[in-house]
Amino acid sequence: GHKRAANAGYAAIVAYGLVLDSVKPIEPSATNENDMSEYETWMRLKIASQLRFADTFLNDVRANQVLAKSAEELMALKEYQQAVNAAELLTRRNPPADMNLLKTAWLVIGHSQFELQGYSEAEIAYHNTLKLMPESDSGKHAIVERLAASVYKQAEQAMQDKNSLLAVEQYLRVAEVAPGSAISVTAQFDAANTLLNVENYSRAIVVLNSFRRDYPENSLTADIPAKLVVAYQNTEQWALAAEELSGIYNSSNDENVRR
Repeated sequence: GHKRAANAGYAAIVAYGLVLDSVKPIEPSATNENDMSEYETWMRLKIASQLRFADTFLNDVRANQVLAKSAEELMALKEYQQAVNAAELLTRRNPPADMNLLKTAWLVIGHSQFELQGYSEAEIAYHNTLKLMPESDSGKHAIVERLAASVYKQAEQAMQDKNSLLAVEQYLRVAEVAPGSAISVTAQFDAANTLLNVENYSRAIVVLNSFRRDYPENSLTADIPAKLVVAYQNTEQWALAAEELSGIYNSSNDENVRR
């Protein structure tokens, strides 16, 4: 309640920063990996002071910046859940924090949730990050790739849970949420393979033909004719299967393949 309480609290944060400037970051001892370095010890004390400041002086003009810094530093320490907690506080501020701080908060949530394997939460966070980034932002491409990876990871989780149909939907969704991302190509191919494995040949044909049309130069395209032969034969589309077989015959230099 003292009139200088907020300034004193902020001065404590500044003082911790000065201590950190004089302490060289040292990795934990090789003999005892649980030992914190002196630098990390002071960093954790600084973060604790920052979180107290943001909690005690909610209306201080410095509170949002301090909260954003805490979230970033917690993520750097791999305290991912605590980083998410701090960043989420910032996203709920009223009045809202400025755009740059909100972008920082959502980015911390995205990266931290990804590390925690909360891929659907990471996807939401990356979407919110992109909304706050101008088209000219040079970092936008990297966030789109992370968004694509978050959806792809959801497909992998579905495969681990033996839910192949959900995995297919997630694989195909990669291109929807992150068109042009590098991983969207792999995801579409994985969707086709999964459909073949569960013997959903009709849908596999659609996905395989789309892949061949969209990525004619991709190295994976060379495997598509053989996969289409299987799908066409199992759906009794003999003429189309023969067309693919003729294409394989004409394009191969391997006598065994041609035979």
